[in-house]
Amino acid sequence: MTGPPTKSLDFSVFKDFSFTERWKLQFRTETFNLLNTPIFSTPGMNVIDSKALGGNGNFGKITSTQTGTERRLQFALRLSF
Repeated sequence: MTGPPTKSLDFSVFKDFSFTERWKLQFRTETFNLLNTPIFSTPGMNVIDSKALGGNGNFGKITSTQTGTERRLQFALRLSF
């Protein structure tokens, strides 16, 4: 069984600063899942959970999102010489 399609937009911005011809500093901002779109888990696949068999009725239902898929921001500095 497959789950719903996933959609995620990643975005990054880099800015370079030159101090001398040799020394350069780069500021980076990276964003993962910029629009904070939920990524849903796969539907319940346990047939015993169906209401027809006296279960909780979660067969075929999506009841959660995948962990670790929320929006994430990352900042970094890179010194080149």
